[in-house]
Amino acid sequence: MYRLMVLYPPQENPDHFRQYYINHHLPMARQLPKLKEMRYSMTINALEGDSPFFCIWEADFESFEDMIEAIQSEQGQKVAQDVPNYATGEIKIIHFPINQS
Repeated sequence: MYRLMVLYPPQENPDHFRQYYINHHLPMARQLPKLKEMRYSMTINALEGDSPFFCIWEADFESFEDMIEAIQSEQGQKVAQDVPNYATGEIKIIHFPINQS
């Protein structure tokens, strides 16, 4: 399994982010090809101090190649181009294999 994670910083307009993200962006993301599972949270806490993130989104794919195919697909491009419609600040995108024991 392979995971794609998007980390959103604190937002200028959290209410707009929540409403748009849940009602418009997530339905688009659910249509990514080869997507196995996705999840998100807008309750991000740090062990100490303030959290540097407002929202975290995770998507699981069978392989790195499936993740790349999803990102490069027409739907993947639509999802990426939609981000400025709701998010402010610099997002971080990371990916990694999921090692299970």
